[in-house]
Amino acid sequence: MSVSTADAHKVQVKDNIGAILHIEPNDMPRAGESSQAWFALTRKGGKAISLEEYYYQLVVYAEPYVLGDIPVLKLGKTAITADRYRQGVIGATLNFPSPGRYQLELNGTPVSKQHIQPFNLKFKVTVVVGSSNTRLNQPIFNIWNSASINFAFPLMVIILVIIGLLCCHILRKVKNKINL
Repeated sequence: MSVSTADAHKVQVKDNIGAILHIEPNDMPRAGESSQAWFALTRKGGKAISLEEYYYQLVVYAEPYVLGDIPVLKLGKTAITADRYRQGVIGATLNFPSPGRYQLELNGTPVSKQHIQPFNLKFKVTVVVGSSNTRLNQPIFNIWNSASINFAFPLMVIILVIIGLLCCHILRKVKNKINL
């Protein structure tokens, strides 16, 4: 069974407002790398919400979120085009500081108060390790701070000295037999 692009997007509905969230690449943002996020907004019945109807704000919190936490990111709106949508969608470039869970909160405040209600939609997002966060060039552990290695080091030196002495002793015997 294959998963289509639409199946991978996150969907939130609250009152008469619905939104589809997509984050590049493939709804799996990477820590320390820029990711394009977009929200396609519709009213009940599928009518697209224009960018001019609301003042938008996107707030990003690290999980677990507790009321009063300081946001990791706070952004206004930027119009972009995405996928099959002909009208603009709410978009932002995000750069998550570290891997883990985040809550994205999209708030809309009506430009004009005529028959339009404010909205608040929340999305949970998992951020994976990015290429700038990988630690392939760093050791898994520091051998000089390891108690077992510190104990084994002198023992290893003694063993190497004994092996060296044995090799010298064997070489002398072989040399003496050859000279006889």
